[in-house]
Amino acid sequence: PEDAFMYRFRTSLPSYDEFFGGLRQANVFQHFVVTSKSDDKVLGTVMCYKVNFRNQNGYLAVQIDSNLIGAGIGVEATDLFLTYLFSTHDFEKIYVETYDFSLPQFASVEDGLFQVEACLLNHERFAGEWWNYYILAVYRHSWMARINAREDKKRAHPNLGDGGIPFEEFAEIVLQEFPGLSEEPSIETDLVRDLMLDSLAMYDLVVLVEGMGCWITETDLGTIRTLGDLHFLYLQGLHIQ
Repeated sequence: PEDAFMYRFRTSLPSYDEFFGGLRQANVFQHFVVTSKSDDKVLGTVMCYKVNFRNQNGYLAVQIDSNLIGAGIGVEATDLFLTYLFSTHDFEKIYVETYDFSLPQFASVEDGLFQVEACLLNHERFAGEWWNYYILAVYRHSWMARINAREDKKRAHPNLGDGGIPFEEFAEIVLQEFPGLSEEPSIETDLVRDLMLDSLAMYDLVVLVEGMGCWITETDLGTIRTLGDLHFLYLQGLHIQ
């Protein structure tokens, strides 16, 4: 039922012509397939639609295989696509339409990266419940400032060699760039509970670690919970590039 609610045609199955025509009616500007880096398996899609060039805005939609939700793939796809849109086109802001049940995925609402610009209360009824409808917006200046800060962090910690570094040194680098821990770090330090990282900050951390000379696969993204998990994947990733 959850998937049916997010599906644009709800429970009906459109013909190919109806589906393709729906894309045209939505004023789709760009539409990409999300694939695995390792084997090109299709994982989902990203889309920019309802573009208004005069007012320099558009809308973002991301659809990921429901079996992969929580694995970080949707976050990575969103990060890459938004960076592409702001880097190659003259957008000032990009909107996202969502409902109550999806709002927790935008944890960065709390730090202002995604801003709530509208909320329609009890806008849609599904499965016996009323759901609020939200329009969020992410602005060029805040998004690109985040990307530039991430690149600065990567340059500060270049490839550290094939041998890797011990956990203590690894944790020191992480906490230098993502402060917030009030106690001594350990392999059990939880990245969300203890470091208070949201989904985008988690992805920024993975990018930082990959910049240190390793490769973390899509399968492994969903297994990262603690500093110990991340250090293990860092050491493992040094040998699978």
